[in-house]
Amino acid sequence: YPEDNEWCDCNGNVEDCLGECGGDAIDDECGECAGNGWDMCDEDNNGFLNYEQWGYGAHTVTATDVPEDQGNQLFIEFNKSFYDTDELGRSEIYTIELLDNDIWVSVMSLGAYASDTYTVLVPTLQNNTPSQFRIIASMDEGNFETIESIEGMSIDNIDPATPTSLMATHSNNDLSLSWSYLQDIDFNYHQINDLSDVNRYSTENQITFNQGESYDEYTVNSVDTNDNVSENSDYISAHILHYGANLVALSVLPDNLDVSMILESLESNANSIIGEGEAASLNPSLGWIGSLTDISPHSGYWIRVDSEDMLIIPGQRVDCEEISYDLHEGANLISYCCEQPISLDIIPEDCSAIVGEGAASTYNPALGWVGSLSQLSAGKGYWLNCSNSVQLNWDCSE
Repeated sequence: YPEDNEWCDCNGNVEDCLGECGGDAIDDECGECAGNGWDMCDEDNNGFLNYEQWGYGAHTVTATDVPEDQGNQLFIEFNKSFYDTDELGRSEIYTIELLDNDIWVSVMSLGAYASDTYTVLVPTLQNNTPSQFRIIASMDEGNFETIESIEGMSIDNIDPATPTSLMATHSNNDLSLSWSYLQDIDFNYHQINDLSDVNRYSTENQITFNQGESYDEYTVNSVDTNDNVSENSDYISAHILHYGANLVALSVLPDNLDVSMILESLESNANSIIGEGEAASLNPSLGWIGSLTDISPHSGYWIRVDSEDMLIIPGQRVDCEEISYDLHEGANLISYCCEQPISLDIIPEDCSAIVGEGAASTYNPALGWVGSLSQLSAGKGYWLNCSNSVQLNWDCSE
């Protein structure tokens, strides 16, 4: 009997999911009767059905920056269209379009070959600004546009080359810097930095300006069109010297610390240099002679010149916080090498008097430091008088 066996006729047929006796319609993997195995499924388990979320176009699209390049391109990765089922040999394609001022512009096409995912390198119009894309899947069944929003941003990940061979000359207090630079394709300008953070700019490999401070230090960076900044060049330090004796610290130094190399820019205008317990003088025939042969970043120095001049030293900057001063009882001629001024409060308690060029202060237990010298300044040397042996280290972050 048919009713006892769920048959719908005497031939033993049963109704399919559409109610047709002997029909072949079944529930697909999504639970939809006579479905296509896609529309009613939720592939990413986010509560939205595949057809509602993606339609039949390319989907699950990501646009990511290409690492370690100069920008203007992205990787776009996407999952295939539902109708992308044929391997090589068909004419189905994907077209990627970029939105440019409300106009969709084709930037890339590729053949479809039933790959689960595709990765494409596409151009962008500019860096550091989001670009919007869409993908058209041209299948035998029709053309299908991506439903989801596609946005990505290309970034210039490569810093420009660092200027090299920084040199300087001067005319009175006008300082001219020059350097070597192999120009990058996206070069924009050079930035010249000093201790006061007053930046100067040049599109050439040189610049001339008036140095307003008695002491300053300079580095040069190159900057590209995407505002990437190179590492600093080597340093140039410049002391403006008056006639007679100048008390200085030398915090930018080359590898060769010989007195003749350090004072080279002064030529014969310098006649002597005096450190603590050591000195040298310039002999017209023999050059620099005396007990002072090499410069130390620890020490302050009196440099005597016959007329106004500028001491220019190229090199690397001393790491002040790695310098330790072993001060002895009595007067110590030391350097101050931090880039920014600092209060006298950093001086150890065992040291109660300090003398700079034309300024001095003493420590009063009740009033603190009293005198015409209120702070330590970059490029300056100081006599520091201590009652006991004590160690001093600069904390340039204070």
